[in-house]
Amino acid sequence: CGTAVMVAAFGDQTLATVLESTRVRSAVGPSLPWYSEFVRYATLFEPSVDGSLTRRFAMFTMLFCLALIIYAFIKNHRVVGAEVGPTQRLLAIMALSAFFLMFTPTKWTHHFGIYAGLAGVIAALGSVVLSQIAMRSPRARTFSIASVIFLLAISLAGWNAWWYVSSFGIPWWDRTVQLKAIEANTVVLALGLIVVAIGIYQSLIHSFRKKKAEEAGTLAQFEEESAAKVSRWAGVMSAPLAVACIAIVGFSCASFAKGYVAQADSYSVGKGNLASLRGESCSLADATMVETNTNDSFLRPVEGEFKDSLVDSSEDHYGFGPNMIKEDIEPENLNSASVGAIANSSSGDSSSSNEQKDATATDATIDSVSDADSGSTSAAEGSSQDSSKDSEVTDSSAGGVRGTLGINGSEMHLPFNLDYTKVPVMGSYSEAQRSTATITTQWYTLPEAGDNTPVLSVSAAGKIHHHDVNGVEQEGTELTLEYGTLKDGKVTDQGEAELSDVGATPKWRNLRIALDKLPEEANVVRLVAVDDSTDENDWLAFTPPRVPELASINSQFDSQTPALLDWSVALQFPCQRTFDHYAGVTEIPQYRILPDAAAQNSLTDFQSFSGGGAMATAEAVNYSYEIPSYLNNDWARDWGSIEKYELRTDSEGNAPAEAQIDHEVIQRSGLWKDSEMKIKREGEQ
Repeated sequence: CGTAVMVAAFGDQTLATVLESTRVRSAVGPSLPWYSEFVRYATLFEPSVDGSLTRRFAMFTMLFCLALIIYAFIKNHRVVGAEVGPTQRLLAIMALSAFFLMFTPTKWTHHFGIYAGLAGVIAALGSVVLSQIAMRSPRARTFSIASVIFLLAISLAGWNAWWYVSSFGIPWWDRTVQLKAIEANTVVLALGLIVVAIGIYQSLIHSFRKKKAEEAGTLAQFEEESAAKVSRWAGVMSAPLAVACIAIVGFSCASFAKGYVAQADSYSVGKGNLASLRGESCSLADATMVETNTNDSFLRPVEGEFKDSLVDSSEDHYGFGPNMIKEDIEPENLNSASVGAIANSSSGDSSSSNEQKDATATDATIDSVSDADSGSTSAAEGSSQDSSKDSEVTDSSAGGVRGTLGINGSEMHLPFNLDYTKVPVMGSYSEAQRSTATITTQWYTLPEAGDNTPVLSVSAAGKIHHHDVNGVEQEGTELTLEYGTLKDGKVTDQGEAELSDVGATPKWRNLRIALDKLPEEANVVRLVAVDDSTDENDWLAFTPPRVPELASINSQFDSQTPALLDWSVALQFPCQRTFDHYAGVTEIPQYRILPDAAAQNSLTDFQSFSGGGAMATAEAVNYSYEIPSYLNNDWARDWGSIEKYELRTDSEGNAPAEAQIDHEVIQRSGLWKDSEMKIKREGEQ
């Protein structure tokens, strides 16, 4: 039975292809040798989803119970109350499982899932041993309870994190369990120390009374009285592991219940599962919205021309300019429930994802070239390309220079396929950064919210002050949305609102606010930007506000359209079709779905050209641009992103034609291999 999985895993592969695949993956990496197995266990202590509360508790409980079983075998050559043979076989299976796990090239903690069947049995046997120890005396019960409390304390030192969208609405998904900055692990640790102190006190008192009984010759009576004092709670107190397991399972269930309630108007795994029971099985694809008319959705100024609308000459304005935008924008370190600690290092060290993340890592698409600045009116439908247009960097959210003047004189790349011949931009970046900067835009006419136009969005870059999805204040420059009521040519009832900042700072991203958050009487808005820092890294850039039309990903990209689904998001998009491979030929995907910003920076390398991944072929003939996207009714949530692929054209504007493939069937031995795959090792040109 144990080898049955081999049929499903390798039923359509020959032995030669499996060996060749293993060779290439080992050479390209990330791949760790067997003697680096400690990395997997060390990762349990990292502040990430790989070292989460539930993963720690499950593994530490299993190891704790395993130690108890081994103790029982050393002491009694068996677990009292259990058959010797099955127990020995259980230990042998556990040892072999741990041994063979050493040879996996990656050291993810979710591989510990192989112990799911064994861990339950080990926990049961370990609980029996612990119960037998605890029933000996009150002090033994106290120390047993203390050991389990310490087990809980080290487990609670991990985040209450769950992978990717499973973390939506979950409390403490990016930190340890805490209340008003008081961490639960500290409280539980203190409680454990108190219990240990009680156990020591009980031991001293017991030893003192026993000694007095010996001196008085009443030792037998003393022992009888001690046995008679066993509380009716002794049975429960002698099973602290069961109580701890119930507590952790209950806490996890409560966390998901809270997540379901918090995301009632948006998306959660629980809500997606219930929708599947109704036949709506597309999960996140139905809840994620993309802009369909980005370039045509910009608000129009009340007065003057759109190209000049970013400057109100009647207000103070200095320190901003159309070309004052950083050329190379590198994302900062971010926390993510989609990122494992090992994901941040191709060499596989166990460094923390928060401390050792490479701050210079950018999307692997940055090096490719595109013609993203088209006059398209529908980002989701792509755009026609003109061979006379200048090349664009594929990931224009990371900056760059275009070389062609935009509508307000800017030469800087615009993100999200924005048309530089229509859309102005302003920024405050300066290498000298000797002074502060401020600017106020003109008033823009604000349309009423509609079913498909529920949000106002502003494309911006730089470090901008905001409150994140958890309500925690993040420092930065100021970009504020002001609103008012225009009547008889005068704006009254002015107020201001904070835009939600979602994505990788300081890259280009879309700040947004739901229109229903603004007063009903507001019919005009404007932006006020203030950069009051002289730090070179503190700057901002922005474009005019827009109210785009939104449609679900599922309505724009159906199951017939080939896609590149990043491995961390694929299961949440069951209605989207991954591009095909057959007979050594790869289908060209038309779009890519990525996880949240932090995970993009850490996980993209796994599937990039340098990592021998699927992006190599996809981006060899395509350029890409990001389509602005939002999680419906949870506008401040970074759900991930979607990029549109367009074929590269030659100097005459011709896109490569789809190849016509002829097939024939030739029967070969499973050991046949015509040649080896070429490998470009790190550092090779």
